[in-house]
Amino acid sequence: MRPMTTIISIADKLSYSGNLLIVVIMLVAVYAHLHPDVPAQVLPFQAKPPVVTIIVMLLVVLNIVLCRHVQPKPSRR
Repeated sequence: MRPMTTIISIADKLSYSGNLLIVVIMLVAVYAHLHPDVPAQVLPFQAKPPVVTIIVMLLVVLNIVLCRHVQPKPSRR
């Protein structure tokens, strides 16, 4: 059962790093939305408040928290 735990470990690391990358991208997007020199016409949905960006960021953070709490414990036989 050793190779299966290695695959799960690699998958977990890829999942965490992907989620953290999305958080960083969303932080840059919030900065772009709040920057006064960026016109609303160049933003998605042409909206100045970063509502969708913050919702996506909160969902990703929730995903990270839930994945950490629901990790399967390796069984010893």
